[in-house]
Amino acid sequence: MPWFNRWSEENHLNKMGDPLPLRLALPELRYPIGSEPEKTISINQHSIVAYIKTVKEILGNDEFNRIRGTFLGPVIKLGERSLKLSAKVVHAVLTKSIKTVKRHEAWFHFGAQPMRFSIREFHMVTGLKCNGEAREPREETEKFKWDFLKGRTHTVKDVEKQLRNTREDASDERFCLAMLLLIESILLQKSLLDGGTTFTLDYVKIAQDMDVLMTYPWGRTAYNLLLKSLQRAVDKSLDKNNYDLQGFPMAFLIWILESLPLLQYAFSQVVPILSVQPSTPIFLCEKYLQIASPQLIDVLLIEIKDHLKVTCILPPISNDPEADVCMEDEANKDLDDMADLSKRGYKFKIRDWRNMSVDLYGANEQIRRASLLFGNGGMSQASFSYQEESLESKINRISEMVGDNLRIVNDRLCLIEKDRKQIKERVTKLEKLQRVTSYETPNNETDTTPFHETTSRQGEANADQADEQLNNEASIILKTDTREPMNEITKETPGSPIAQQNIETPVLTPIQTQQETHELMNEIISPNISDTQPNTLAEIF
Repeated sequence: MPWFNRWSEENHLNKMGDPLPLRLALPELRYPIGSEPEKTISINQHSIVAYIKTVKEILGNDEFNRIRGTFLGPVIKLGERSLKLSAKVVHAVLTKSIKTVKRHEAWFHFGAQPMRFSIREFHMVTGLKCNGEAREPREETEKFKWDFLKGRTHTVKDVEKQLRNTREDASDERFCLAMLLLIESILLQKSLLDGGTTFTLDYVKIAQDMDVLMTYPWGRTAYNLLLKSLQRAVDKSLDKNNYDLQGFPMAFLIWILESLPLLQYAFSQVVPILSVQPSTPIFLCEKYLQIASPQLIDVLLIEIKDHLKVTCILPPISNDPEADVCMEDEANKDLDDMADLSKRGYKFKIRDWRNMSVDLYGANEQIRRASLLFGNGGMSQASFSYQEESLESKINRISEMVGDNLRIVNDRLCLIEKDRKQIKERVTKLEKLQRVTSYETPNNETDTTPFHETTSRQGEANADQADEQLNNEASIILKTDTREPMNEITKETPGSPIAQQNIETPVLTPIQTQQETHELMNEIISPNISDTQPNTLAEIF
């Protein structure tokens, strides 16, 4: 299918004259969304963690603890918990494969959100060494005399037999054989048929040199085997009832659970998150205590949840010396931009994948609105470790946002209170003026004829008559207004009814005075109060 052109002639120009992309091209999916195979399938994995128990029985606790302290420690910890591969979870993600030009990475989507599996994620799960050159063993006389070196190939059964026949006082020899046995049986198995995988003697020569054995990038070898197996399954086997996965597919399953927290919460049990950051890295496979085997429909029901969150690229593990391991050599700016858009908080839609492009203006507007609603970085998918953000961290973050909004509301209320005091002072001053006026005017003088009408009828009036008329009007207002003094917050109070002599002031009847006073209060109070109402919880969050 053709890709959308990122740089069309209709693109706008920025201030420097460079074209701004209107759309981000998306890669093609292996299966269009909604058409993925949903067969009842089974997956055959060939990794044999049972050899952990075998090696422990042969060596004993003391010698086995030496192996537990090596780079195999995290994998051994996972294997001892006897967790089983959840075939339906793995299959559900494999059917959502994204086609890319990347040779050493695999991309998938879940709930229309992209997610990446690379050697970096494999290392984060297993803790295996992936960086560095593969050193050749030193050319010297063979250090250990092993029977299976007489042939051209060997199997894990051959290594196990040699380990059992080695003297108990040959600790280094037993250590090297045990390490080789666990590496080949757990990480590098390709088949269990006809006696299992047949390995070349290259690995045996590495195991004979302890320095090379301990620094060899076994993680890179294991990852390449697993990745090719996943790619082969996606290309040829997803519509079958069963298929094989070579290498160590449990690493792929744990990566899925880490990238999809809702799946992790629904189908696994993990150790509590540490409140104190450890000085040595804790790899992802060490935290899983149990993993369930849900049905495919259970996985798909989680995919359609509104609050589904997907981590496109997992955040780094603290104190990990290989946090930036990478072996990809094919550059793809569209994939990088897609990952960046996801990291910034954009939620991809099904129509984006159908159109094979994203409207960048709409995407940035969605990110902007989410940033205003949740605060800066509130929507960033890669800002939380899955280990996912702890409940305590979430509560603290929400508390900070609520606190910020409450401070804003408090500032507004302080301004309102300040205005209220000023208004109260003005009202008090007005009432004093009104009382003074009422004392100077006889109670029985209640001429209600408006001043301007009196002037027009009589044709003339002197200043003394005008003052007397205004005093009478003020006295009427005080007598007829039986309401309690104003205690409400108002924005503005009309000027004193005792106006200058050259200003015409209409005189109202008691009923008119009361009605218009209430209307004036409503018009003044309503805008001020509505403008200063605190945000609702929905607006805050």
